[in-house]
Amino acid sequence: MTAEAARKAFGLPASAEGIMALFEWARSAIVLKEELERKLAALNGVLVAL
Repeated sequence: MTAEAARKAFGLPASAEGIMALFEWARSAIVLKEELERKLAALNGVLVAL
């Protein structure tokens, strides 16, 4: 669906809300990736120490 079709079907406020929800999801995915990388590095440190 194009942006124009979404605006016509749902209106600008609903389209903007959907875009903001997508940005929030993307931001949380980036944070999750960084957190997993930190935990993996910590686990690797423990494994090397063993």
